[in-house]
Amino acid sequence: MIDTEELVSLAAGHGSCPHSIMGTILGHMEVVIGNYYHAFDPTTSGQFTGALVDESTFVVCDEAHMLEPRVRALVSDGVGDRTLRDAVSELTRIVQAVEFDDAATPSTGGDDADLVRGELQESDVKLDELRTLRDLCESLREELGRRVTAHLDSERPGWRAELTDLDDAELPLRDPETPETDEITEWAQREGFDEAVWSRAEVVGAVVARILNELEDEDTSRAVTAVGRVLNAWYREDHESFFREIELERTWDEAERPDSWRRAYNARLALHNCVPSRAIGDRLAEFGGGVLMSATLEPLDVFREVTGLNHLEREGRPVTTRSYGLGFPEEHRESFAVDAPKFTYGNRGDPGEETECRRLHVDAAATIARSPGNVLVGMPSYGEAEWMAAELEDRLDKPVLLDSSSTDEVTQELKAEFFRGEPKVLVTSIRGTLTEGVDYQGDRLAAAVVCGVPIINTASPRTRAVRTAYDREFGGGSAGDGSGRGARPAVGSRRRSPSPQFARLARPSAASSVAPRKWGSARSSTPGTPGRRGTRFGSISPNGSARSFSLSRRTCSSWVSSGSGTSTAEPRYPSGGRPSSSL
Repeated sequence: MIDTEELVSLAAGHGSCPHSIMGTILGHMEVVIGNYYHAFDPTTSGQFTGALVDESTFVVCDEAHMLEPRVRALVSDGVGDRTLRDAVSELTRIVQAVEFDDAATPSTGGDDADLVRGELQESDVKLDELRTLRDLCESLREELGRRVTAHLDSERPGWRAELTDLDDAELPLRDPETPETDEITEWAQREGFDEAVWSRAEVVGAVVARILNELEDEDTSRAVTAVGRVLNAWYREDHESFFREIELERTWDEAERPDSWRRAYNARLALHNCVPSRAIGDRLAEFGGGVLMSATLEPLDVFREVTGLNHLEREGRPVTTRSYGLGFPEEHRESFAVDAPKFTYGNRGDPGEETECRRLHVDAAATIARSPGNVLVGMPSYGEAEWMAAELEDRLDKPVLLDSSSTDEVTQELKAEFFRGEPKVLVTSIRGTLTEGVDYQGDRLAAAVVCGVPIINTASPRTRAVRTAYDREFGGGSAGDGSGRGARPAVGSRRRSPSPQFARLARPSAASSVAPRKWGSARSSTPGTPGRRGTRFGSISPNGSARSFSLSRRTCSSWVSSGSGTSTAEPRYPSGGRPSSSL
């Protein structure tokens, strides 16, 4: 096993770059531990880990409930205003090499022109195609400028004097909830840019990049390559699974005019893959086999579809699903939902504000925290965790530990301290490393509190488009925003011992069976008992009583290469052992 410290030390001792050394020895390793980027990001795999992505590799994805949302971002695409500008320059460089030679301009030699003509002829690409693609890129920049200016004039009158105060923004190019042709495509059709220029953009871009590298005797990435790829995908992909918009990302460019939005923004034409099952399935198909496992894969029919397992199966690859129940008896589990205001910023205000919402949530957390044994309190952010820890310290006799964004060593020591000695309260972020993939076996944890589930902005055009795509694919309540799977790791905290009692408290009433409209798709996607799609919570007021319901099935999913035998996957969180797979 070569860890980071040893790798850096060995590489530095030989005067080499650790990253380059790692790439060199990668193919000689028997086991490689990485993240989703190493397997699914086209750039990372293309430049670094591509040699591992073949039928000789068996891939294991832990915490696979995060596979689809992580990979969605990786397989989506886009091209920025500055990249379009650079692509125009690159196309112009090639076009002018021929045009200047044809015009017999004395200052230019014919070698470049001859090379360009030869490459174009060999690639079956015409010079007019380069001119048309350049015209499209220039026109796209103009249209971007028009749309961004119109947006700012409408939403922020006087924005030219307030460039430093502008926020990131999304400009949808169609109704996110109505799949239809986007406005840029319609604009291009009106302007005479037909499907020929879009469909040939990737080929033309690749040829131009190759010519430039030959002319300049270097092998480097070119803007025109990315532009061609995105424009081709923009034309090729459908409008149901893909959502197109303009993204405005904050930046600062002193080279732009003081009154130009380009000084404060980089505008980006974004193509979002809302349901990336085909892309994930195609990449999984390149491996010899593998296992996708997590404690929170329910509902499995949706998981199989959105992670491409059904696509794999349709292509003839065997796919096997295994589900494992808890070794923790139902009669020792109790789950409550407190009928308190949602722990949103609008309700709670800033940390330190004495709002009714904050008071109710602290009261409920303190009540559970006083129960015997260790108690885990999950907050929507580390900042809110710091506030909650300070409040609990004033109310409790138990020691209160605070988790924060830190190194793995610090986190491991905090976890060990939590497990040692007398009962304690540990306050953390639900998106932190102490709520996912941690075994709280035996009497290490007696209760868990979930206070406000951190989910992405469900009002954003992109998120609404994702939800719409999921609803069309799987029906309503499919939790395309990830809210259900965001709550489940904390709600279904890992328990192994069959004897101790355990309680879960979810707040606010968005998790309650009495508030289905507030809970929405997250409620239906929390893990359920066999035959039930989601978990039900007993509803209580901050001072009330509760009914109990069982929760949580542990699941994993695996597939194997055709003709390679069988694959086995052991339960992750029953009475012992990690999963194992074999071919």
